[in-house]
Amino acid sequence: MWVKNQLLALAGAGALFFSSCQKDVIKEESVNGETVSSEANAYDAMSETSPPVYTSVVTNVNSNVAGFWQAVPARYSQTTKKYPLLIFIHGIGELGTNLSRINCCGLPKHLYNKTFPPEFVVNNQRFSYIVIAPQFKVRPTAAQVQSVIDYAKARFRVDEARVYVGGLSMGGGSTWDWSAVYGQNAAAIVPICGGTAPTTSLASSVAKKNLPIWAIYSYKDAVVPASWGTNWINWIDQYNPAYASKTKLTIYSDVDHNGTWGRASDPNSKVDGMNIYQWLLQFTRGTSTQTPTPAPAPAPAPAPTGNKPPIAKAGADQSYPKSWNWFPNLNANWSTDPDGWITKFYWSQVSGPSTVSFSNRNTGNTKVYNWTAGTYYFRVAVTDNKGAVSYDDVIIKITNN
Repeated sequence: MWVKNQLLALAGAGALFFSSCQKDVIKEESVNGETVSSEANAYDAMSETSPPVYTSVVTNVNSNVAGFWQAVPARYSQTTKKYPLLIFIHGIGELGTNLSRINCCGLPKHLYNKTFPPEFVVNNQRFSYIVIAPQFKVRPTAAQVQSVIDYAKARFRVDEARVYVGGLSMGGGSTWDWSAVYGQNAAAIVPICGGTAPTTSLASSVAKKNLPIWAIYSYKDAVVPASWGTNWINWIDQYNPAYASKTKLTIYSDVDHNGTWGRASDPNSKVDGMNIYQWLLQFTRGTSTQTPTPAPAPAPAPAPTGNKPPIAKAGADQSYPKSWNWFPNLNANWSTDPDGWITKFYWSQVSGPSTVSFSNRNTGNTKVYNWTAGTYYFRVAVTDNKGAVSYDDVIIKITNN
């Protein structure tokens, strides 16, 4: 295990990326039924130089997933080879059925902005990912995450020895939850500021899966404590010391919650010479013909005993023309708590074409300054009197007219 306390922010995104972003309502057999060129073997050996094809798909994968984004290598239909599969799980602010929200953050943001490389070279081999980013309506169970993996394996030519799972915040927590039950089905995982509190029982379950893990947290994260990452890795290593060389913990010291997953998911951000996508590809897992029957899924991290979490409300989405010279107002004062009271608000900018400033990010109602035209996502964290935290997002569009 290596603990990395990074003191300087790494360079921003800037690689290559994806094309089509249209909504693709498809039949189940549309991908596996493609006609493969007779020259496929020649294409198998070629380097991928064009951005992957990135599209949204509206279909019911399971009761908690009504759609997803998929990225496939540009030459997928011309090849016969199998590809590594990466399942990426979004944060709590992207729950729902509006697929466009997923593209605000993490890996999907890089796919959408075409800043994700067409291929990665690891151990002198070239790899291009198939990426599936499902949108969950509520926080997923381990079985629902596994259902997405099974769906993707049936839909695409997947190298079953190279199935990887990762996610940010809630999605990082769901990565831990899934790993405790189904971790034997992955070659490696990357939970980023994972929002599941570790327990020795969960850590023991993950340790039994012989799973390479790179956990990424930050000391400045006010939402998910860095101590969770430390305890996860320490306990897993204690339960499985023979596998400790394949676990890795990075704790940043200079970025907040959003900055943690922003940096970690950036293909240009590297630790020990590798970004997370290269690191994953170092590992493979033997395949099996069927998914083992799992133990009961672990519950997500609970609110403090006897406490119901607050209901965060970031307000309605807004749109203004830039010519108004208007300073939009963010208002979360309609947030409520069912069995107590709200003690703290914290606003953060999730994404946008420029970095804005807040009049006071620690109040329910704040103004925002320094706009340029474009679409901005903001997130409010609402804390109640017993320490439970909930989140909600709001979108503000500034048009050029």
